[in-house]
Amino acid sequence: MSLKEKILLEMVLPAGDMLMNTHTHRYYHLIRRMNGWSRAEVRRWQEERLQELIRHHHAHTPYYRDLFGRLGLEPEDIRTLEDLQKITPITKEEIYANFDALTPVNLASIRHKKAVTGGSVSTLKYYLDLKSWSFSTAMKIYSWKTCGYRYGDRFANLGGTSLFSVNTRSWKHSLYYRLKSSIQLSAMNMSEEVVISYIDIIRKHRVKYIYGYAAAIFLLARYANANNIKFSSVKGCFATSEVLTEEYRNEIEKAFGYVMDCYGARDGGIHAYEIDRGRYHVGYNSIAETVNEFEKDTGTLLV
Repeated sequence: MSLKEKILLEMVLPAGDMLMNTHTHRYYHLIRRMNGWSRAEVRRWQEERLQELIRHHHAHTPYYRDLFGRLGLEPEDIRTLEDLQKITPITKEEIYANFDALTPVNLASIRHKKAVTGGSVSTLKYYLDLKSWSFSTAMKIYSWKTCGYRYGDRFANLGGTSLFSVNTRSWKHSLYYRLKSSIQLSAMNMSEEVVISYIDIIRKHRVKYIYGYAAAIFLLARYANANNIKFSSVKGCFATSEVLTEEYRNEIEKAFGYVMDCYGARDGGIHAYEIDRGRYHVGYNSIAETVNEFEKDTGTLLV
């Protein structure tokens, strides 16, 4: 670890957590420790957190208190991962119809932020507690580092509202993005002129990594490959929000050398990273199950 990264990770990041009421530094080191745990230890930790969540919902969330009543369940009936099968999965349509009942009555006492989904046919507003935000952010830092990224490396953030806020930010948020060395570029309406301007920005600022929508990174790569444009500073890309097709992957790797497929749904509380080609590492703070398989390696993801 370089001196710069050590200062940013161990001094600046904790200071940022104090300023933003987040816990990224603590969770980053928790994730590093958990990587050395046994499967049984990880499961025990997950089930303890699950029980806390169930007790919270039963006490403070009208929708789940009513659901438990209809199903004849008490909080102590949900103690293991297998016990989750006793609870009816909730759909996006049900969230729309029951948003107020799904909002905890003690929301004011929970540190959270308002958010909205991106990349969907219809957007969905939701509240994201800062502990969940912190854990997923720590997971991103750890996962990116497995391919050579060093915290503080300059990266281009090529996305929309699901990756960064397009609204006016407070000075704290502006400082946060500056310390991360993030250059934010909109992935909307990427004409050839816009692609050329982004390539110039990436080369001028010697961007080391590109993070963003798979299709947007593909458009950059395709133009660069067609025009024999080289990037001496870029070490790799992190594609998210859309399916990384083989066509996308091949074009991006030809232009930038490396691409990690990333899956993220903050509204669903899950993040996963293709640390090993073809295998996705899901964050420890998520419980994921695939059901309704209709062909090999496909199905409905329950989180």
